[in-house]
Amino acid sequence: MDTFRLLYPEGADEDAGKLHEFDFLKALKLDEMVQPLRNKTQLWKDAVPALERYFTSDERVISYRLAVVEDLLRFPALFDMLEKALPQMESLTQLCGETQPASDTVQNLYSAAEIEMYTELLDTLQQGFANCPDVGSDGMRRLSLLVKEITGGEDYQALKEGVAKIADRVRNIRSVTIGVNLDATLRPTEAGVVQINDKPYRSGDILDRLLRLDTKDDGYRCITPMLAYLRRDSPQNQAAFQQALYNALDVVFKSAVREWHPVIRRYLRMNTGVFTNLTDDIRFLLGAVGYLRGLQNAGLPVCRPSLQPMGARVMELKDVYNPYVGMQLFAKKEKIVPNDFAFDEDGMIYLLTGPNQGGKTVLTYAVGICQALMQLGLFVPAREARISPVDEIYVHFPSQDGMEPGQGRLGEECARMAHILENTTAYSLVLMDETLSSTSAIEATYIAFEIVSTLSMIGCRCLFATHLHDLTQQVAALNEKAAEGVRIDNLVAEIEDKETGVRSFRIVRKKPDGLSYARSIAEKYGVTWEQIMEKRKERGPEQE
Repeated sequence: MDTFRLLYPEGADEDAGKLHEFDFLKALKLDEMVQPLRNKTQLWKDAVPALERYFTSDERVISYRLAVVEDLLRFPALFDMLEKALPQMESLTQLCGETQPASDTVQNLYSAAEIEMYTELLDTLQQGFANCPDVGSDGMRRLSLLVKEITGGEDYQALKEGVAKIADRVRNIRSVTIGVNLDATLRPTEAGVVQINDKPYRSGDILDRLLRLDTKDDGYRCITPMLAYLRRDSPQNQAAFQQALYNALDVVFKSAVREWHPVIRRYLRMNTGVFTNLTDDIRFLLGAVGYLRGLQNAGLPVCRPSLQPMGARVMELKDVYNPYVGMQLFAKKEKIVPNDFAFDEDGMIYLLTGPNQGGKTVLTYAVGICQALMQLGLFVPAREARISPVDEIYVHFPSQDGMEPGQGRLGEECARMAHILENTTAYSLVLMDETLSSTSAIEATYIAFEIVSTLSMIGCRCLFATHLHDLTQQVAALNEKAAEGVRIDNLVAEIEDKETGVRSFRIVRKKPDGLSYARSIAEKYGVTWEQIMEKRKERGPEQE
């Protein structure tokens, strides 16, 4: 059971189906939306696994995770159980990794503390599953059965009782009585532990003792004020004093430890790592499912996508939205406008045009986010979804990063696009937003035609949000070069009122009218000729 995972089914190869291109992670703001939880018990360490490691195209792994995520969304008590269990697992991992004292007895007491943490963790899991008996995922069922198998055994119950007795004795130690022998000059010559006590010593005053003013003396009142333990002593003296305490513990606990020592060894051999190895999985699940729960709490739908084979090259989304924008609007008490989207036999590559701020970029991001979340094994921001995995997600968005000296923006854009075209396969997803905006419309349309032609011959899925309206008029010519089964089509961000330019944020499948409605944008920001002249008049004759 040491290989049991919540993110990978039994026998799965964690390296199978790995993605290798991750520009989309930051471009789509996924790194801001989904992030594994940080290690809560080791705050000085950045123990957050990179999100990249969890992306996969392995359909078996994705299906396994989707079922686990569904359980965590259906059963809040299950989510709460993992939230409580995670720091227990982390503490157990930390204790197991600490260097233990040299004393045999104290080593066994450390083992007792480890076993006690182990039993507390199992109690947490046992109680959590008792509150959620109808889990449906293979991952949660296996974890539940493992917990039942361990906690139901006689050895486990004997272990709990034995460890509880030793733990109680350890917890009740409050002080030690030390005997010190002196020479004729009152210098210490020998010292040893007289007894271990269940009460602490308290500071006192010798005058109180001499005058018998301390009527409540119970044998634990010192005749002098107590000093802080070895605060200014040398490391050697501290080590010697500590060893003396360990020796005392050896004497007191040797017989008790000898009785249950074999029990501890047997359970340690069984390896508590079966649970501590789950910490990274649980950090990821809590971070990701916590984000999905946040969307639900904002009234935004999320759904378990119907997983389709990679070879089917399917994506069908109902009421899809960009969750990043959705949460921003929720904070403003506004609602996002969802859309339907699908790659199908009539449209594997789309040219998406329409007015500025009409929703083109929002939809492009939403499509990429849905694909990426599904390949993390998570629910997606839509009412319904059918999605096939892709082997890579490529994005080509406006960027100033990575420019070589003297290269220029157009050169940088073309260099990034060349990399995409060289590596894209028929099972890839390519997202482009305002690609080639750094050059003239004539040059950009020519280059874009070549790019779209190449993508259509490769046969990949692509969504290209653009202002190149001339390119949309060449769809027929582009389809003549396309590979069999790959069609290019148009999508348009609609205008609600063409007179005012009010956006509907609806994306429809139709031939564009070639208008970008730039004037309405200019009016919004007050930069039309009429608006500027009117403002100049208002400022006085000197502006005429």
